[in-house]
Amino acid sequence: MPGVGRGGSTAGPRMPVVRILGMAIFAVAWAALAVLVAIPEAHHLRSFRDGVRADAVLYKSGSCVVGRCQVEFKVSGRAVAADLPAGTNAKGSQEGTAMTVRYHPDHPHEAVIESQVGGSGPIATAVLSAGAALFCLVYAVWTLVAGLRKRRMALG
Repeated sequence: MPGVGRGGSTAGPRMPVVRILGMAIFAVAWAALAVLVAIPEAHHLRSFRDGVRADAVLYKSGSCVVGRCQVEFKVSGRAVAADLPAGTNAKGSQEGTAMTVRYHPDHPHEAVIESQVGGSGPIATAVLSAGAALFCLVYAVWTLVAGLRKRRMALG
């Protein structure tokens, strides 16, 4: 019967198309994560390299990965509570933990833990995301080529 796949189902011929589209969507999503999230975050963290250094105390601990941590430090003799950016790695830190941070003098309400100013975490995320995007893209192309070969062989 024309148009009918193995086992009497029409799902056979469509399956490569679904796989190709699915992997292409994953490739775009991984690439978007790298380009739209991880790389800008790395640039943001690097902007604190020339910031003012301060001894701080973890003031409010929560899920630092989603940006719910704050530190407290002194600026011109007064205490300031500053947010740590989303993606901060403060593993094992509890409220009251001492740490060194950097902040911009014109905006002391945002600080970065000094060890994370280089932006290596977001860069690693960008590299892994780009690798995943490349894998998905290669798999989609491989599936397309295999499907075209199979179709050509079936046609004669």
